[in-house]
This record gives sequence, structure tokens and C-alpha cells, in this order.
Amino acid sequence: MGTDLEIVLVRAGCSSEKNQEIYWIFSRAQLEFVLKELDHDDSSGSPVIARYQDMLLPVLSLGDYFGFTVDAVGESQKYMVLRSADENKKLTRLIVPSNFSPQILKLTNAFASLTDFTTPANSFHIRGAYSLGRDKVGVVPDVGSICQGLV
Repeated sequence: MGTDLEIVLVRAGCSSEKNQEIYWIFSRAQLEFVLKELDHDDSSGSPVIARYQDMLLPVLSLGDYFGFTVDAVGESQKYMVLRSADENKKLTRLIVPSNFSPQILKLTNAFASLTDFTTPANSFHIRGAYSLGRDKVGVVPDVGSICQGLV
């Protein structure tokens, strides 16, 4: 008996340069937890750090990181704790704020790959981009390499 692979899809609240609505796509295994509140240190001039369980983790807006302009205010702020294993199988974590709730969906082959899609900044930290329908793009951030760059 096989198991269905699941993905997490969350609206990014920003648009591409071609005015396409952006969504983040993660594997279900990467989403560790969704927080409604965050105990964080927002000192200017340094990265935002937040306490999660007994760890201090970086907080990073993926929209800002990839150079998109935020274009929408959604529901109340949520914080997704994402995890990824590096090449040494060491687990790294990152907290990503979102104004939209993540949706868990079954992985499908219906999404067409967009080979020419780029982000305004840090395009080398995306694993792929997919068409989610008319003027909607799903972007797969490389959580592991983003975490390594923040250390």
C-alpha cells in the first residue's frame, strides 16, 4: 500500500513582476508547526530571532527575501515553523510569517513547471516554480539553503 505525498500551499500575499499571485509550496514534512503568537526580538540592524520551544530561530519573510512587494493583507498573522535537513542530515529550522493559513493538499502532477520564472532577488534559493492556474504561481523555496545562508 502506497502513501499519498502531501504538500503545503500558502498564499504569499505578494505578486510577481508580471502581476502573478505568488503561493509558497512546501512538503508536508517541512511544516513542523503553525503558531498564532511569537515571542521575538526585533532589534534593528540584526535578523529577527524568535523563541520556539527551547530554540532561538530566525524569522524571515519569504516575500521580502525573494524581493517581492507585499500587495495584500489577509487574515491574522500566523507563523509557520519550517524544517529541513542539510547535507550532513542536521535539522535546521526557520520561522516564516504569513497573513494566510496554510492548506494541506495531496501532491499532484497537474501543476505545469515554469522553467523561465525568476524572483527579483535570491532566485538561486528556489527549487522550482509551477503554474497553479491563471496568473497564479507556486514557488518552492529551498528552505535548507536559506537556513544555511542565515547562519
